[in-house]
Amino acid sequence: MPLRPRLLLLALSTSILAPLACSSAAPATASAEIVRVDALLSGRRATLLRARTTREVRPLAPGAPAGEPGVRWELIDPTGARIARGTGPDVHAARYEFGEGEQVDPVANPRSAVGTISIEIPNVDGTLRFWDADGTAAGEVPFHALGAPAPGVSESSLVNLSTDVLGAPVALVDHGDARSHVNFLFLPEGYTEEELPQFHEQAARFASGLSQIAGYSDHWDEVNVYYQDVRSKSSGIADPTRPDATRSTAFEATFGDGVSSPQRCILPSHRVSAAAIASAHAIARKVAADQIVIVANTSVYGGCAIPADRIAVISANDAAIRIVAHEVGHSLFKLADEYAYNPPTCDVARWKKGTANVSSDLAALPWQDLIPDGTTLPSEPNDSATPIGAFEGAGYCATGAYRPSDKCMMNLLADSFCPVCRREIDRYFAKRTGAGPINDVRVRNASGAGLFVGCDGTTSETCSELTYIAAGKTALIHTQDGSMILDNQTVPNAPVAMSFQHVTAASADVTVGADATHPLR
Repeated sequence: MPLRPRLLLLALSTSILAPLACSSAAPATASAEIVRVDALLSGRRATLLRARTTREVRPLAPGAPAGEPGVRWELIDPTGARIARGTGPDVHAARYEFGEGEQVDPVANPRSAVGTISIEIPNVDGTLRFWDADGTAAGEVPFHALGAPAPGVSESSLVNLSTDVLGAPVALVDHGDARSHVNFLFLPEGYTEEELPQFHEQAARFASGLSQIAGYSDHWDEVNVYYQDVRSKSSGIADPTRPDATRSTAFEATFGDGVSSPQRCILPSHRVSAAAIASAHAIARKVAADQIVIVANTSVYGGCAIPADRIAVISANDAAIRIVAHEVGHSLFKLADEYAYNPPTCDVARWKKGTANVSSDLAALPWQDLIPDGTTLPSEPNDSATPIGAFEGAGYCATGAYRPSDKCMMNLLADSFCPVCRREIDRYFAKRTGAGPINDVRVRNASGAGLFVGCDGTTSETCSELTYIAAGKTALIHTQDGSMILDNQTVPNAPVAMSFQHVTAASADVTVGADATHPLR
């Protein structure tokens, strides 16, 4: 079933739109108040790829993991007044985490030469300006307000698909309407037209491999997998460590140079065209893809990911599918890395608020409700995914940060997802597939003080009255379609004030944080 409007509004909260006071000569707004814009950032150039009205698109993907810097943008009107600004994920941040043998490879994460960002802006004429995560200017591009489109028709004249895109997307796994499923799209890189049957076979093996990984297998009937043929002029991909290994391919993918990025990290190079990246995203829109997987025509184990762009690039090596399984943990499920390496990458302070699976605060662990009573914290290593506790060494830090299980795929590729990560995967699928009405909600109080939570409706056996939940505790609230009320007016020393605040749960397990604007997470 399609996502409900209330879920749509919650999911859009990661698009930080901040309209500012306009000048006295503020421009007129076109018929659509808000539009979504996709832009390509490459070097110091910004290229507008696509613009369309927000009622025609799915919710924006969540931004970068907590604590990471991101891209800044602003919209300037023709008078020079700033009318909107916001931030987005670091679109150039790439991940290379595991070497051959699936061991953590202690090499600094590389940077992608290109990245795309989706933002929402007022539908007015102006200039979009961007800054990279390090504060350097990333280019600017003019934006012209869209007119009122016909019902159900997108404004999509900004992308011209290459003639090397052959045919329509093909469903490898078809479990139903793409709009109500989580969708993966495989694209070939470095395959000539004659070699595309090899890509089909590899994509089918990858889909089969992913379906057997716990966490994905639990929800496989909620997944669709597609591939799209895109031919390259050359076979294979470029390798900067070998002068003779130059190629002309669809996405200009290349191995790393071994200096600025690990050799086995495969990413599009700075030579890739805006049209090629636009084509990848245009194909993805056809099947409502949540994750793009580019398969490079090389048997050498390797791969890299751009979480903000929801793109993973992997080699045609069967073992590489576990790279995808781990990286999708970042890009879709918003899981943090649970391993520790290179001291310069460790920042314990960033984990103070915690993510679903990493925290530096033993007194307010996000997974506290899953820890058995009487568990000693920190926990002693037990070489197991259970029981749940707080195991030191996570988020790139050897000390001071904790993970919920001793073994997990977010720590080591060879392991399975731990119960805490599995819960986040369950929550993601519940949100994206709209799996039935939410009535009974487990509410964990992480607001920092006691909290009253109740059903937003007439009290009955199926609609709980206001129930007091102590800090760090969890209670089951009977609701009507997930609608609840939060209140702490009578609770002393509450970090934030909540006065009969109306919220809607997006899953059957929610956490209330110390954020009066967006309390649920």
